[in-house]
Amino acid sequence: MMFRSVKGILIPVSVFGMVACGGDQSNSVPPVNVIQKLPSVYLQPQRFIGQPSQSVSKKINKPSNSVGNIVFEEQGRRFLFESTDGNISFVEITFTETAPCDFETLIDSKSLLKAVGIEQSDLEPSNIQTHSRSFYDHTNRLKVRVSCVSETEGYTVSFSKKYYGL
Repeated sequence: MMFRSVKGILIPVSVFGMVACGGDQSNSVPPVNVIQKLPSVYLQPQRFIGQPSQSVSKKINKPSNSVGNIVFEEQGRRFLFESTDGNISFVEITFTETAPCDFETLIDSKSLLKAVGIEQSDLEPSNIQTHSRSFYDHTNRLKVRVSCVSETEGYTVSFSKKYYGL
């Protein structure tokens, strides 16, 4: 599934329904879902990596579990702020409203990244596949991944320092 951004709102359309600016829109597919940008408190979630889990928990007003992970669902999204040694080491946002995603359909990483407050042009492409795209964020020394992890789930955007540069 691909997405088209209209005034900051991501609209899923089929690959064949995508049209260039000024092109014929007669083949456009009506939107099935509308994906909005994350609430401002969650925008650019990579900024939480390296921060203490308890501090992040307070900033986003969500409780952490016994091992320091912060897991919750809100507005058609599932959030995971994973903690290692008390600090956030991995962030994953699943857009459950895009379910099911499709391994065979070209993923529109630019629109999904924009929904989390990231410009794809600020990232270096690393591994490009139909259902998954990896990028390096050299400014924050992160690996960023946009993917269809499972055809029963929605599209996922994740951030980690673990595989940066590999």
